Amino acid sequence: MNAPFDTGMEVEINYPNSTHIRYWKPEDCRKREIVIHSVRDLKAEPLTVEEFMRRPFLLRSRYLVRAFEPKVKQWRQFYMGSSREFAESGVLRIGLFEPGSKTPTWMHGKAFRPTVEDRRDLIKTLKDWSKLDFGDAWIGIFPDDAAPAI
Repeated sequence: MNAPFDTGMEVEINYPNSTHIRYWKPEDCRKREIVIHSVRDLKAEPLTVEEFMRRPFLLRSRYLVRAFEPKVKQWRQFYMGSSREFAESGVLRIGLFEPGSKTPTWMHGKAFRPTVEDRRDLIKTLKDWSKLDFGDAWIGIFPDDAAPAI
């Protein structure tokens, strides 16, 4: 996984108080010290429709980190691109993936910005696509900066 984060790594980040795209304010952050347990690279392992739909208005980025926050003694998840230190655009893409493939065989032409309007459009697109039969292929959601050149 060539992630810039390793298991056991201690990282200090300034993370937003809210990562809901409607309430997110980049200046409204607090310092967090975290110990990384695992990293999911959405380039290598895109979100499924079900995962995305659980929290469709969440600001997302390439690396989803599961970490322990010693100060509050809790396990948490962080999209590292939401922090000031590792900021990313939050733009998402959708594509069709064949079983076992880490790159889409087809990508939707539109990139979805982190706005309420674009997320509603993305939700509608995913609902419309769920009515179609793609055979063994599945729909994946991933950050635009992770989109391969097709």
